[in-house]
Amino acid sequence: MAYNLEGLESFYFYKKYHKEYNLSGSLRPADLVPENDFIEIESIFGIDNTELVYQEQKKMVNEILLKRKSLLINDNNFDKSFYRGKYLLYYPSFSLMDGGSEAASDGFFTYAHEPPSGLWVHFTIDRIKFTDLTSVLVSWIPEELVELVELAMSVDASYCLEWGYIPQYDLSLD
Repeated sequence: MAYNLEGLESFYFYKKYHKEYNLSGSLRPADLVPENDFIEIESIFGIDNTELVYQEQKKMVNEILLKRKSLLINDNNFDKSFYRGKYLLYYPSFSLMDGGSEAASDGFFTYAHEPPSGLWVHFTIDRIKFTDLTSVLVSWIPEELVELVELAMSVDASYCLEWGYIPQYDLSLD
């Protein structure tokens, strides 16, 4: 099985910091909040400029992952233990920006259904589910928040959130 450090960092980050904040802020500490969100990047570069939008969104995610890695590298207690959870797929271009999942999750998601940046694992193009190229953000959701996320997903009229299994990011140790 693959052993993905970004996923482990996401697990550890959650376990270390989640109790210090409320749901809307705990997983978006100031040093891990991107300058623009996914929808703002689409607005800045234009929804028709697909390749540039994707590159800018990917750059944003990579910057967050590097910042989180830096925070954890400086932590002498970094524990690579396996924690239970699920992968969440977020398709930013499908979001209706209606705030439904934000309200249902007490701010865990943003108005655009964006998951907390502290749990981001990977950003790529999905070539399987849709005929057009579609960007997808992969986040790790800790087991104790799965029920909350499912509630938020149940009110998401845009279907921009779904559970996923990504074999190359399987973190199981068996």
